[in-house]
Amino acid sequence: MTERWILWFVIAVLLVAVVVMSMLFVRRLRVMDRTAAVRTRERDQHFAELTEQHSREREHTVEEHRRQLAALEEEHQGAVQRADAFRLAASPPIKEDLVSRALILDSCRSLGLHGVLATNVQFLAAGGHPDKPFVAQLDHVLLTDSFAMIIENKYWKQLVFDGRLPSTVSPAFGPILDEKPLEKSFAVQVCTGRRRDQNRPSSNSDEDELLVRTHTNDSSPRSQVRRHAVQLKDRLVADDIRRPWFWTCVLYSHPRVELHVEPQPPVPEGKATRVLSGAAALRSHL
Repeated sequence: MTERWILWFVIAVLLVAVVVMSMLFVRRLRVMDRTAAVRTRERDQHFAELTEQHSREREHTVEEHRRQLAALEEEHQGAVQRADAFRLAASPPIKEDLVSRALILDSCRSLGLHGVLATNVQFLAAGGHPDKPFVAQLDHVLLTDSFAMIIENKYWKQLVFDGRLPSTVSPAFGPILDEKPLEKSFAVQVCTGRRRDQNRPSSNSDEDELLVRTHTNDSSPRSQVRRHAVQLKDRLVADDIRRPWFWTCVLYSHPRVELHVEPQPPVPEGKATRVLSGAAALRSHL
């Protein structure tokens, strides 16, 4: 009898142990499930954060790429516009430049002057708007060891009155020239030429006649060369280049020009714009 009770007691203990072990195992499984769930949520959250970060970085990269493309396109358009401006400005009559260039070079050689003569000098004027660049054009820039000079060439023929009223040369010019608009800075050319008359037949439309061309204020040759000197000075300053003092000169280079100009007394260096015609006057000035 005692042995039977002992057997049942052992069996009961074993059953209790099994139940306790099962409960502990189930609890451990639940803890493991919760831990796995937490890790899964953390992993999913980290993945979501990485995905969001990648998306932001990609959007930033795309936006930066788009901005760079827009900047390059704007720069390209600006370069195209500047090139177009240069092409438009690069169309002065080359014959006139070559004639005056040869005259200047011959004068320098005869005087033994050594230097550099740059012809048809073109550059972007400083301070212009990037969308509408302005190209300045200088006929000649003469650089020597002792001076620098900007020369405005005018290939005008026959009568030219630069700064001098035509009536002071001859009263005969009074009836054909209105001198009232003429101010301090002006130039008047009187010549014969052909003017196209569209109301006449083509065979008789080209006729020689008296032509009067008046240039006042900013359009006068003296004003032009002074303006060019200022533009070149500003360009050199903008590029941080040491600039020399520029003399200015207007040269009428046509071999058949008759120039009338007010007497030009000696003045300090670079303080006035000289108006010249012919090789002798140019050599005397140089």
